[in-house]
Amino acid sequence: AMGEMERLVMKMQSADSMAAVLQQYQQGFPAANGGAAPASFYSYMLSRLAQQYAEEGRMDEFKKCAGMITNKGSLAGLYNNLAWEWAQQNKNLPLDDSLSKASLDLVNGEMGSDEGKPPYFTHSEWQKNLEGNYGTYADTYAFILAKKGDYKDALSYEETALADSHGNEQADMDERY
Repeated sequence: AMGEMERLVMKMQSADSMAAVLQQYQQGFPAANGGAAPASFYSYMLSRLAQQYAEEGRMDEFKKCAGMITNKGSLAGLYNNLAWEWAQQNKNLPLDDSLSKASLDLVNGEMGSDEGKPPYFTHSEWQKNLEGNYGTYADTYAFILAKKGDYKDALSYEETALADSHGNEQADMDERY
């Protein structure tokens, strides 16, 4: 049933239709906030809905929905994805800056612990995953800082991004560096 809900959400083109599917999900899994249905899946669904609200310019709904996401990794990914997408379009650099920085803070808060670690990761695999995420998100933040003219801090974050990327996205990061 969860797979069906996920497929439905992926096909949706509006936040209102996604919200209706999420409501169905909650009715089908009344313990969605930490009971029978995985909380990470619920956070994923909320993340997709929040992103759609943001893309539609419905920022009050975005903030409300994002505030319901309990999985820090999902929330960090949401913030980074929006910041990256909007920064490429020069859409709203102050908001992009704040979303991107929040994604870094969320990942940094999980470093060194197993909080949020899926059961299929060992501790060291989880830490390497977090470092990779931090590198990716630091690259986004560096990009935004450079667009704002803060080249010194942008360089510092890009160096961190390159060090933490473990070879992922290396060509794009090298170009920005």
